[in-house]
Amino acid sequence: MDEDQMLLPTLIDEIAQAEPERLYCAFLRTTDINDGVVKVSYSAFSNAVNRLSWFLEKTFGRSDDFTTLGYIGPSDIRYAIITLAAVKTGHKAFLMSQVNPVPAQLRLLEDTKCDHLLVARDFPVFSPVLDAIASHRQVNIVDIESVDHWIAKDRVEKYCFTATLSSNPRRPFVVLHTSGSTGFPGHIVYHFGALTAYRHWTAPRDLIPNAPKTIQEIWQNNCIYMTLPAAHMIGLLHMTVAAVYWNMPPILGPPNVFPTPDMACSIISLDFCQAAAMPPVLLQGMARSEKHLDALRRLDHVSWIGGAFSSSTIADKIRSYVTLIGGYGSTESGGLPLDFIDQSDYEWMSFSPIVGARFDPYAEDLYEFVIEKDDRILPAQFVFLNWPELSEWHTRDLFSKHPTKEGLWKFQGRADDMFSMLNGAKYNPLAMETIVAAHPQVMTALLVGEARERTIWLLEVYNPPQNDQEKRKLVDEIWPTVEEANGIAQLPSRVTSKNAVVFSQKGKPFPRAGKGSVQRKLAIRAYQEEIDACIV
Repeated sequence: MDEDQMLLPTLIDEIAQAEPERLYCAFLRTTDINDGVVKVSYSAFSNAVNRLSWFLEKTFGRSDDFTTLGYIGPSDIRYAIITLAAVKTGHKAFLMSQVNPVPAQLRLLEDTKCDHLLVARDFPVFSPVLDAIASHRQVNIVDIESVDHWIAKDRVEKYCFTATLSSNPRRPFVVLHTSGSTGFPGHIVYHFGALTAYRHWTAPRDLIPNAPKTIQEIWQNNCIYMTLPAAHMIGLLHMTVAAVYWNMPPILGPPNVFPTPDMACSIISLDFCQAAAMPPVLLQGMARSEKHLDALRRLDHVSWIGGAFSSSTIADKIRSYVTLIGGYGSTESGGLPLDFIDQSDYEWMSFSPIVGARFDPYAEDLYEFVIEKDDRILPAQFVFLNWPELSEWHTRDLFSKHPTKEGLWKFQGRADDMFSMLNGAKYNPLAMETIVAAHPQVMTALLVGEARERTIWLLEVYNPPQNDQEKRKLVDEIWPTVEEANGIAQLPSRVTSKNAVVFSQKGKPFPRAGKGSVQRKLAIRAYQEEIDACIV
């Protein structure tokens, strides 16, 4: 069969047959790397998918109409195994993030018509969530064994799968959900026909002869340490599409443990680790130690994902040790190919000509990123292969243009993050929030101003004050940073009263999406009473 016609499960079986010992992925069992690193070959991974396929057929039967099977578990390779086994048995997997609140989980189960829920047996921490779900919705809950059970060495019979791309390009690959950064998450079905776009991102010149080199071309053929959750769009696609199409074996840290600089240092020091994808907050932690920076030096590159650096000084220090590459994507559009640009412009993005990028004026010096359908590059346009009825896609992401270099754009936040004050003017809080969030006591900074006469700071801090005296002391400590933020802002978006600061409370962290970003609207709603009590 022509490789271009093979769906991922078939291609994985073919690689397992031709190169059984080729590395598919590696993972840590615990936070201590001395407890061992497990390497999973294509042979073992293919066998794991076949083993689970037989289990799914025995439990649910084969499906002719792509019945939805939900899965919730720790961030490990079971998300990939279940996705592919569901495909083989005619079902489709709905990958659920454990960080969603119960109301969001219930809505997603309803929207995806999901009546069967697979759950990791070895993680009883999910029991309260499952009890809450079961008390509101009738759902068939089935336990799933540990990773070791599925990757066990004993061989199972190959599970027959004959579907091809041309037989049904709309065949579902997986169901994911959006991050919920601005409210309730929504679900999205990825189809196999859309996944073919990823093949072009490492070969853009097949469509545009003079297209610049993409960062995906830099990523391919690298064994890469991945820190994003397995249920997240980028995490799942890394473990499936990128791992197979781009030969990018992922290295996963221990499940459900947020990586620390020490842990990251241990993993990237492995002799087969060649690159890493990390959030800026982790890289900034590593920048404080010469030991961690030296570990970064041995990598080919580091991709920063999921936010912005709080300080260009810190980023400059990191890129003096290792090549720093940005990334961009969303659940709706998938990841997107970016041009590889000069290191001095690491904060900026240059979208590959195979994207179809357009930037529409939005407010002041901000532009909304829009993707236009273009027949010349359609084979690389994931969003239009997944939703062929669309002619353009408004991302709702806002960018500013480089002051002197054409084609370079800097992410400045979501249109949903903008707020309109009582004077009717719209304000983008990101620049001010970035300054205040750089204070060592502050974890997250949100500027609250929608339908208000004056703005208020809602700050998530590492050590929440326990009384009024501690609050006043912390406000005084942070205030010079607040005034620095005021210096770049217009009235009335400046915060000029020390009473206009609300701190997070112990045991009441800001709600976060699966990728780690703060769910702004939910965080503001959680502290609405304290915000309304401010006298400004």
